[in-house]
Amino acid sequence: MILVDPGLYIGTAANLNDHQELVGANISHILSVDSVDPSPLFPDDRAFVRKWIDVLDEETSDLLSYMDTSFRFIKEAVDGGRAALVHCQAGRSRSATIVTAYLMKRYKLGFTEAYHRLKSLKPDVQVNSGFEEQLCLYEAMQCEVDTSSPLYKQYRLTKITEKYPELQKVPREVFAVDPAHSSSSEASYRCRKCRGKQIQTYRALCDCQSGKFLHNSVKGKNTEQGLNFPGVASRPKLQPERSNDLFKRSQKTPEEHSKNCRSHVPQLRSVFMTPP
Repeated sequence: MILVDPGLYIGTAANLNDHQELVGANISHILSVDSVDPSPLFPDDRAFVRKWIDVLDEETSDLLSYMDTSFRFIKEAVDGGRAALVHCQAGRSRSATIVTAYLMKRYKLGFTEAYHRLKSLKPDVQVNSGFEEQLCLYEAMQCEVDTSSPLYKQYRLTKITEKYPELQKVPREVFAVDPAHSSSSEASYRCRKCRGKQIQTYRALCDCQSGKFLHNSVKGKNTEQGLNFPGVASRPKLQPERSNDLFKRSQKTPEEHSKNCRSHVPQLRSVFMTPP
């Protein structure tokens, strides 16, 4: 067990067997980053606040999604005048990843500087290449896991296709660029009811299921045209002038739109839009 920063230790699973050492180091929080549940080592022991991240030491494993919550867990101990222990089985890869992320966020360091600082204290640490990429992505997101970030969405989509390779055969248009942020001259559609802008095809319908869309931006021309798609209940058309007013007043942010609209593959959207 090695002191990395005031109030932060890195160690191995074996350190959990020495409760006297833990108490002597003023440790109150234990963060286990391991595929083995550490609970049996703490039968009816409420002396520690514990958190377990069930993850394997593999390149495809996801630790990025836990970096912010882990930071807050460690900081809770430090702010309370106590200490936190972060451990995995060997104290070399998974725990080193979380500790590096903590140093990056706390001291506003880049991945390389934070990792070298940890390595100077514990030379045997060696995060796997997958965790290294995640730390670099964490740096690119300014040490903040932003689930609305295109970088994070792409990361989550990559992880889910690694877990379910058959999803790689899903048609590319399902993941088309959001027309609201695209300069493409292709046709796009906007829902008459919730005003959510959709992908370039009618395959994505809004929660309102109105089936009424406004045709917009066709080959560089700004037009609005009521469209009915087959198989969906029709609704009364809006008057052109009122439709235009609503179009101007009802611009939504991507965050608001994500709450109101969904694609026809909701199970994919829920996976890469939110952390596990």
